[in-house]
Amino acid sequence: KGTIAYDNGDMYEGKFENNEPHGVGKMTYKDGRVCEGIWKDGKIEYEGDLVNGEPHGKGKKIYQSGNVYEGEWKDGLRHGLGTYKRTDGGKYAGEWKDGKKHGSGSYNYPNGDVYSGEWRAGKKHGKGV
Repeated sequence: KGTIAYDNGDMYEGKFENNEPHGVGKMTYKDGRVCEGIWKDGKIEYEGDLVNGEPHGKGKKIYQSGNVYEGEWKDGLRHGLGTYKRTDGGKYAGEWKDGKKHGSGSYNYPNGDVYSGEWRAGKKHGKGV
């Protein structure tokens, strides 16, 4: 754990690995913006509320695949309302429970098809439109 001041005026406080921000940390940019969250290999991976170093509350995570989840978290898992956007154009917006689609939600498929309805444990459930 430590602090580094960059030549461009930015400053990072937090954990490091191989001299790069890695783990829980906070970047304060020279323009005053602050980005607090979980870093990996020098890039922000999760920005938002943390409890005990885990996403909890509202936040945004960028996965290695390029997919992005923005919404509510509980104990490090997607939980509550949120939107998951895939790099192939697919998008789910709705309710989550324990990291899986659960409750009311809509999935927009890359080909333009849409399923809107109930989900249980990550799978379509019941009648949908």
